[in-house]
Amino acid sequence: MGIRCLIFLFFQDDLILTMEKTMKKFLILIFSISCFGYIAADDHVTTYSMEAFQCNYVNGKDYSDVQKILPSWHDHADENFSAPYAAVMLQPYLKSEADVEFDLAWIGFSRTQENMGTIADEWLATGSKIQAKWDKVVDCPSYGFYGVYEGRAASSDPEEGSQSYWAISSCSFKEGKSGSDLAASDEGWNAFMDEQGHTGGVWRWWPGVGAPNSFEGDFLMNITYSSMAELGRITDARYEASNNGELPESILNCDNPRVYITESVRGFGD
Repeated sequence: MGIRCLIFLFFQDDLILTMEKTMKKFLILIFSISCFGYIAADDHVTTYSMEAFQCNYVNGKDYSDVQKILPSWHDHADENFSAPYAAVMLQPYLKSEADVEFDLAWIGFSRTQENMGTIADEWLATGSKIQAKWDKVVDCPSYGFYGVYEGRAASSDPEEGSQSYWAISSCSFKEGKSGSDLAASDEGWNAFMDEQGHTGGVWRWWPGVGAPNSFEGDFLMNITYSSMAELGRITDARYEASNNGELPESILNCDNPRVYITESVRGFGD
């Protein structure tokens, strides 16, 4: 699965935004556009389009009921999706109820925004029978598109049905820092993570159409791990490096991450 897992968080929309918040969102939008121009100029940087659903179980259903739908969904995707599409399901694990109020998330990836739009068109035209099955199991009121920038590739692509862990944070650039500083920052942090034997990846999600207007960060960042033990081991290493003054400089301010258990549903090669 070429996307190898990412990040995500959802927030409730505010009905009324102050002028200050509105201006900040405008500046973030302008920055995001300019940042993706910077990313596109680097042939070595990998980007994706992403769709994200936030869902809750209905009528006493649970994760096992969701899994029962997957075979028919796979058959439908094979027959009707004309562009590559990968998908992951996500369950909250380490989190505060105040921050995470959903039971399940579905996250899908495609190579470009146009490809994602094509798949959305094809789902609207052909997916009503499968959608009816989903509606009996989950209610998904939140749906948005994101642009994805890969800061670190995972060491391998997960197999269908495999499990991993996503540590997800909301991040903003520190004063005087911007997207032009990402490449240099990633070089230092990737060297540090290589030293720790990190097998996962790092991705950044830039909010797009349908994403919550209440989001006040610059982007969402996900660091993936093969196990909770790997997450704990690298956390120990970060603490030690910080105490010794050996931790790479951070150009970001990020909040405490939430951790999610993920299942790989479909890869680009499926």
